[in-house]
Amino acid sequence: MIVAACLLCVLSTGLPAQEMRSDTVRVRKKAVQKQGWSVIPFPNVGYTTDAGLNLGVLLNLYDYGRGADNIYPLRHQHLCISGVYTTKGAWYLHAYYDTRKLIPGVRMTGAATYKQAVASNFYGYNGIASPYHPEWDINKKHPEAFYSIRRRTGRVAVNFQGEIVGGLKWLAGATYRYFGMEDYRRKSYVEENTLYRLYQDAGLIRPDEASGGMLLEARAGIVFDTRNNDEAPTRGMYGEFYILGNADLLTKYYHYGKIVAHWRHYIPLWGDRLILAYHIGYQGLFAGRQPFYMLQDISTLYPIDCDLEGMGSYRTLRGTMFNRILADSYAWANLELRIKLFQFNFLRQHFDVYVNPFADAGAITDPFRLEKQRSAGNDLIYSGKEAWVHGSAGLGLKVHVNQSMVISFEVARAFNPALVKGVGIAVTTGYIF
Repeated sequence: MIVAACLLCVLSTGLPAQEMRSDTVRVRKKAVQKQGWSVIPFPNVGYTTDAGLNLGVLLNLYDYGRGADNIYPLRHQHLCISGVYTTKGAWYLHAYYDTRKLIPGVRMTGAATYKQAVASNFYGYNGIASPYHPEWDINKKHPEAFYSIRRRTGRVAVNFQGEIVGGLKWLAGATYRYFGMEDYRRKSYVEENTLYRLYQDAGLIRPDEASGGMLLEARAGIVFDTRNNDEAPTRGMYGEFYILGNADLLTKYYHYGKIVAHWRHYIPLWGDRLILAYHIGYQGLFAGRQPFYMLQDISTLYPIDCDLEGMGSYRTLRGTMFNRILADSYAWANLELRIKLFQFNFLRQHFDVYVNPFADAGAITDPFRLEKQRSAGNDLIYSGKEAWVHGSAGLGLKVHVNQSMVISFEVARAFNPALVKGVGIAVTTGYIF
């Protein structure tokens, strides 16, 4: 229902005034060829099992160029501005800009985000090595918020890519990050009775990281891209490999180096009607140390939205609980079969409707403070169980708007019952890869 409502809103408001028409639906065999700027104001209404109902606004502006300069479905520039409030106590403001025009021969992406959550999840380290008691999670029937903390995050990022040869590009960029952490505070809840406090008492969260910090990251590497589209590719390959280094601006203690690598392949089995798509990702610490509040961060070159956290939830290992798997290093894989059901043009907009059965797998390749967790002597901190590889599967429905914006509905479930509360549902925008 939410997908249908969102689609109806796009149909009614998704054009500049001069392009609006009052005629009936027109179904054509050939897709509409977009020219110039396309403006899509969009009620940002969605739902995820972890965050609840999302209510907000989303504005997308796409510059496809005109005449000989037209590169549709690719675009010269993309500006996205969004603001959202969730019914589980979070809100954010986010802006994203992607341009191939500002600097000749260079693609630049930039983003700025501020997010605040009064009840962010914290389930401990290393997946099922941390026990989970559902009855202690936040709910209205019991005054328990054992797995909740207040969390504020800010991020400003910029990345640059330039051609080397063919689809190979150089990459350079930087990100400033701010984190603020504190106890969950609500009437009738005891703020000291949380896993966050218990981890501090056990030394699993150090005093100099407990309340957050400020970090400055720099990255350098290469990108390989032969995709025919950024948001909804139907063929091509995409790879990225870069080194990410951090300077701790506050405590001067949490300096680290990471390797980030991704490989994505989109294989057309039957034109654009049947596509086999897979993704393999790795993010690993190879030097230094990182604070606990960075464990859920998944580095990305295209922060088109602000939900870039894992391992788990609907961005990496779909069907698992948000922040249920926290570790120093991860590897994961996603496999999808994207099946085109039908396409149509309406009000000079082009729509493609796909269904995508999928399977995901994720692994902890380097645990975080596991020995200290084992030796804590507390069965609320260490379960005595360890499993480093997990899987999930599910089904999705995607609606492509002008091959640039994707409305997504997905249902998934993790195979390990210790990682889930039930079925994970996500009504959002975009593919996860």
